[in-house]
Amino acid sequence: MTPENVTPESRESVDQTYRGLRAAMVLLVGLLAAAVVFEIVASALAGAVCLQPSISAYYYTPARPVFVAALSAVGAGLIIYRGTTPAENVLLDFAGFLAFIVSFVPTKIQPDACDATNVPSAAEISSAIANNVTAVLLIGVVAVAVSVWLGPGRYVGADGKLDAPSRISAAVCLVALVGGIAVFLLFPQLFARYGHEISATALFGCIVAVVLINANDASKKGGVEPTRRYHQWYRVIAYGMLLAVVGIGLTRWVIPGFTIWLFCVEATLILGFGIFWVVQSMELGGAVARESAEGAATTAAQTQR
Repeated sequence: MTPENVTPESRESVDQTYRGLRAAMVLLVGLLAAAVVFEIVASALAGAVCLQPSISAYYYTPARPVFVAALSAVGAGLIIYRGTTPAENVLLDFAGFLAFIVSFVPTKIQPDACDATNVPSAAEISSAIANNVTAVLLIGVVAVAVSVWLGPGRYVGADGKLDAPSRISAAVCLVALVGGIAVFLLFPQLFARYGHEISATALFGCIVAVVLINANDASKKGGVEPTRRYHQWYRVIAYGMLLAVVGIGLTRWVIPGFTIWLFCVEATLILGFGIFWVVQSMELGGAVARESAEGAATTAAQTQR
């Protein structure tokens, strides 16, 4: 269907689907947060507050189904969603893939974990990782093949070329992906031991990079007054996330008994991404990408005709 043949009804349907996807991402993060908070409250009502050392550790609590389902759904949403720039597309796709790995490869359970329920044995976890990660890799290959078949437009700019940020992002993600697959196939025990932590770190790294990319892109298109304001918002969000992580790290160093430092880091980064997602939704207002000053002027001129 060419743009000339797009009816107002079909355009509205696409817009509603796009807005629904963005809203669903926020709701899924809220779903995970609700499950974690409910588990904390339930432990408090039982007589002793139980705080897991990380959000990932809630895999070993009654919150496990929500943890796996929410992360998997967020991963799918990040892959489906088309970012505002080619570099953002690369990073969001890779982050979506990593979200599946984080949900399917559990973190190591602590010996004194409180409220741990239905804890699988080491053999059961290894079998599950082998099955689930293999399935993700196979479907990932199919997804890449389909993406190539549909065309390279997802990762190139308006000029049909891969810009420098996209090339750098794609190269880093490709190296990380190939390295991860090699470790999974050649050193499965090593992958099971460190796969979750490394994938989670890379996932959050992609999130922070996406926020910084939006700040940079908004600054380049700063001829539009609202875009200039959002550029500042994105910078505040990104730097706020980084400073919060540094602050939590210093707190851990000063207070050795601060055992939930990783939980605080994860919660801060997830909250920061949620705020970014809401702010970006406000800026775009249903559009896929932000307009440059020239684009906005052209749109305004066409509207006045």
